[in-house]
Amino acid sequence: GYTSANILQQSSWHGRQVDYAGLKKMINVIDPVTGRPFNWNHSYHDNPWWTMYKNTNSRDRQRIIGNVNIQYFFTDWLNFQAQVGTDYFSEVRNERRAKGSNDWPDGQYNSWSRIFNETNASAMLTFNRNILTDLNLTATVGANIMHRDDRQQNTFIAQLIIPDLYATSNAVVPPTTWLSESHQEIQSVYGLINLNYKGWLSLEGTLRDDWASTLPVKKNPYSYPSFNAGFVFTDALGIQSNLFSYGKLRGGWAKVASPADPYSLTGVYTSSDPFEGNPVMNYTNTLPNINLDPETTVSKEVGAELKFFNNRVGFDVTLFQKNTTNQILPISISSATGFTSKWINAGEMQNKGIELLVNLTPVKLRKFTWDVDINYTRIKNEVLSLAPDMSFFALGGAWSIQIQARPGEPYGSMFYRTIARENYTADTQKGVVLTNSGRPLVSPFTGNYVRTSYNTVIGNITPDWLGSLRNSFMVDKFNLSVLIDVRKGGDLFSVTNFFGEYAGTLASTVGKNPKGNDIRTPVDEGGGYLVKGVLGRIKPDGTVEYLDANGNHSDVPIENTEVYIEAQDYFEGIWGYQGGRSIFDGSYVKLREVTAGYTFDQPFLQKIGIRNLNLSLVGRNLAILHKNVPNIDPENAFDAGNVQGLESNMLPSVRTISVNLKVVF
Repeated sequence: GYTSANILQQSSWHGRQVDYAGLKKMINVIDPVTGRPFNWNHSYHDNPWWTMYKNTNSRDRQRIIGNVNIQYFFTDWLNFQAQVGTDYFSEVRNERRAKGSNDWPDGQYNSWSRIFNETNASAMLTFNRNILTDLNLTATVGANIMHRDDRQQNTFIAQLIIPDLYATSNAVVPPTTWLSESHQEIQSVYGLINLNYKGWLSLEGTLRDDWASTLPVKKNPYSYPSFNAGFVFTDALGIQSNLFSYGKLRGGWAKVASPADPYSLTGVYTSSDPFEGNPVMNYTNTLPNINLDPETTVSKEVGAELKFFNNRVGFDVTLFQKNTTNQILPISISSATGFTSKWINAGEMQNKGIELLVNLTPVKLRKFTWDVDINYTRIKNEVLSLAPDMSFFALGGAWSIQIQARPGEPYGSMFYRTIARENYTADTQKGVVLTNSGRPLVSPFTGNYVRTSYNTVIGNITPDWLGSLRNSFMVDKFNLSVLIDVRKGGDLFSVTNFFGEYAGTLASTVGKNPKGNDIRTPVDEGGGYLVKGVLGRIKPDGTVEYLDANGNHSDVPIENTEVYIEAQDYFEGIWGYQGGRSIFDGSYVKLREVTAGYTFDQPFLQKIGIRNLNLSLVGRNLAILHKNVPNIDPENAFDAGNVQGLESNMLPSVRTISVNLKVVF
């Protein structure tokens, strides 16, 4: 992130003449002018080697996952199974900030620990036998209990007495401590019935009831069923053909419910800094809601699996739709209530799309095989509604750009002011942008872009589609596999490019202008930067007036060919224009993985009980074949969380090379 504890933060700011090797030699030298550790600049940054070796973050996690399973067969068609499993880990994180650091001149120490344990115990009785000659019945009834304990503790020291001693005894002022415990339990009963006729028709239904400790008693239990069906029509119709090898249709409907987080129904107290030696307790800032309902997701899908030419060509396609309602959200409220937010059930989200898998075997010989696997996924995420009078829900943001869920728009809209365009109109009474299309609008008075008067949607984090292509080759005992990943669409905000242009450290801040002169040369000497667009301004009524290079009215749009701006003013002027100049298309094509191996199956291996042994060399994340954003890996702006599309001086992507050994006994 954008913090001096990140050694890459200053990569957007330092000039290319900075000698990093020389800085390493000066790590323990104090600058006689500033009295701080030596660095190329003390405005915001520490010596990167000082940050690496002295301002450290450590993490130690020890984890145990295990389960015990017993199964007893009363008959060949009736059995009982019981299982208990646990996931336990303890974790300690330490953040050390050395005395003399730019942001922590007095030093700092933060120690955080966590003990987490989740135990699941289940028991089920299963009936499985033919009730008619060609009709099989599988029925299961069972129960499950999930118990989760989570304990977190934090000790914070704001100032150190002496350098490099990170202990509570070295605190200038008494340390601030914090302790949190949460406990959660879900008790469940469930049942399943599956009917299978001749192996080509399958019908299945399930029903589950949950009792959650984090929901009101009157909201328990909550039920969610599911139904699924499968039909292998090639078997049902007796189709036996090399041309059409296999055909199956499937469909399903399911409802899933999720409870609230612990302590959403009742508030808790937390400790704060003592006041004049007296302990201080704070009540929660989020207003509890004793009437919360479980969050519910209803999903529907249909699909088909088709294979041709003796299974050498296969298609697996799925159409799906998921609607999530009663989302449990913390919405902002007036602080005059004594709270800053409150828990509510609100809104509906819809995800629908298509998933396609294609399998091909173009060549199949005795000692040579070529397989091709193609994956394609297209998902449309739309916010159908939020709470009444709620125009958006903020998911996160950076540098004034917000990622929002807005009704009637795709999930993950990016919201901020941007560059106004020649077809700009706005409703000045409501303070909203109505239209904004065409060429950029340039002010003849400044030579820079004109900004929209109000915030507006400037992008969306959701990709148009995702895909992958894998080619696999077998040549006798040699195997080779090449995987390419593709992401098409999905916008991102790049802080690296934002501040890199602001500071003038990127290659995009140098070059020649249309006059053939260096853009960093003063405008009155023939230099400067020419901003492309049409000249104009936004009038008080929210419409555009076209202007000429002298600022006079024009009936038609005029391209800017005369008004130059100082390069430093233009690039420093990116501040406030990040919504138009630092938003990029996050598409990429990556060489994700290459695997090359050899299989040994010599007789001497079989004598010691080994059927075969495969030794392979695997490379992952090997190259970016295409991208639309300069200077960064666009994938670094996306992860599995809700807040996507924000890149902020991320560490470079890691390329890994490994050796794999697979033994089959």
